[in-house]
Amino acid sequence: MLHMLLLLLKIIGIILLIILGVVVLSICVILFVPLRYQGEAVVKDGMDSLKAHLKFSWFLHLVSGYIFYENKKMDWQVRVLWKKVNTGEKEEKRKKPQEIKDNKKKHEEKTEEATSKVEETADTVIDKVDKLEERTFNKKDSSQKESRKKHRFFDKIKYTIRSICDKIKLWIQNVEKWEAFISNEIHKASWNRVLQEVTRFLRYIRPKKLVLNLHFGFEDPSVTGKVLGGLSMLYPFYGKHIDITPDFERKVLEGDAFLKGTVRGMHALVIVWNLIFDKNIRRTYKEIQKWKG
Repeated sequence: MLHMLLLLLKIIGIILLIILGVVVLSICVILFVPLRYQGEAVVKDGMDSLKAHLKFSWFLHLVSGYIFYENKKMDWQVRVLWKKVNTGEKEEKRKKPQEIKDNKKKHEEKTEEATSKVEETADTVIDKVDKLEERTFNKKDSSQKESRKKHRFFDKIKYTIRSICDKIKLWIQNVEKWEAFISNEIHKASWNRVLQEVTRFLRYIRPKKLVLNLHFGFEDPSVTGKVLGGLSMLYPFYGKHIDITPDFERKVLEGDAFLKGTVRGMHALVIVWNLIFDKNIRRTYKEIQKWKG
């Protein structure tokens, strides 16, 4: 009997260890296996000619997908094992042209039918109101009718003025609340911490490889200078692979780019952990919830 009990406990222990091992392995995979991404972009004559493609994969391509932009249209897809989520324009292309036309025609007919019903209902209600108003005024003489119209007109003006005043008061109160909220030292510290963690996360996920050839210019030379100042921050990281040519005399945008990098779940976990366990951020969050309430 004791031998059977020990054997049963041994089997239960092995099963629990297997489950624990699977859980630990899954957590490690999620945290440490990188999500790989790679993108390309080409622009020849302004933003209208932009073509961009970004693809990503995770854990031996068990999860993969892409984002494609061309002709001011975006198409994307995510695949988990064999299951595809949103094939975008590709599914639309599989449809026959006649089927697309039929669907469009049906949609237009339904829209017209619904619109006509709404108009009929509105006309019916207005007619009833007019008849009721006419019956009411017929019981009064003409002087009372004119007096009532004047009262209605001035009541509408008073209501409109009161409504505008109430909105202005509410706006002023909200401005005062926001000023007090922003000037609070705790909230300032919370904002600085969030900015610090976001900057750290961007540093984690920045491309390991970036090749950029860009020729750009705006109508306002000062805007061109500001954009050039922002792009110059890339030189310390990718200086050998970047060629940026500003044009201060005309509006132009042309070039191409290639980037490649990885993202790990551990990085996101560290950021979330730091934000959740920051006392100032928790207090700021509670204040916002009270304000909403």
